[in-house]
Amino acid sequence: MFLYGQALTQEVRELLKGDNPKMMVAFLGANLIANLFENAEIPKNLQIICDIEMGSTNPKALKELGAPDNESLKHLPKKQMHAKIYISNEGAIVSSLNASATSLNNDNRIEAGVKLSPGTDEYKDVLACFKKHWKEAEKIDANALALASARFASPPIVNNSDQDNSKYNLLDLLSHNPKALGSVGIVFTKIENDPNILDVSLEHSQNELEKISLTDEKKMLRYDSWKIEDINNWPLQFIEIFFDPEEDDVQICKGLRSYYDEENDVLYARKVDWRTSGNNFGGCVRLTTLETNKDYISRNRDLLTNLPEKLTAHGICVMNGLG
Repeated sequence: MFLYGQALTQEVRELLKGDNPKMMVAFLGANLIANLFENAEIPKNLQIICDIEMGSTNPKALKELGAPDNESLKHLPKKQMHAKIYISNEGAIVSSLNASATSLNNDNRIEAGVKLSPGTDEYKDVLACFKKHWKEAEKIDANALALASARFASPPIVNNSDQDNSKYNLLDLLSHNPKALGSVGIVFTKIENDPNILDVSLEHSQNELEKISLTDEKKMLRYDSWKIEDINNWPLQFIEIFFDPEEDDVQICKGLRSYYDEENDVLYARKVDWRTSGNNFGGCVRLTTLETNKDYISRNRDLLTNLPEKLTAHGICVMNGLG
């Protein structure tokens, strides 16, 4: 049965009154319980898979549904889940309808979908799809709830074009919303590498670097003489901020930790294009251009004073020579 508009919304509400209700719905909006469920009551045994990666699920909705303590509220880690599926013993609805007021109660937005009768092959396929992803999904615990909040505040944008269409600069994000960087860490340094150590290490590490296809020095980042505890804490995906106060020099770049030469104490990383963002770079929001960020840091060097300590408290920072 084809449905659209308020007929679709009403049919979803009726369907969720049935036994064994399930939702595999990308985005959940605030006041979800009042907007979606009859008598503003969560159906018994409701299972939900939603998306928290793309930044459109409101953390208020997750808390309404019992996060971080609801074992039946899940997400798919590091995946963008964009489906809108509602299921119960009364049938299944596959549609464009998110569980938000914008979708459910908006006469200016056209939503459409189809209802599948229970027992049909199509219904069984939809149910099997849900069960498959339910096994893969993880509970929205305190960490996932924090991630959802960060994404909702600053949703990641995956866009590697040359166009600078972002409003985010790195220093402001680090100062006010470091969680918008996702799993990306920050490396602060003002100590230059020793070229002699780097040369010795490069010769020693050739075989290992060939194994990971990191032999082009132009694509390579190298760091020597760091404390072992900092090497152990070095983030897999990171943004480096190098600042030499004597030379008034600021350098920033993105990197991917790749290999550690223990004998010579040199860490190797692969350079990452500055425009890379979203799921392609640890869930980090898209930042303004490299030159814009370098210029902003140069003009606001005072903001760097307490920033490393603050970010270390968040667990997303290592530093050398700034202590």
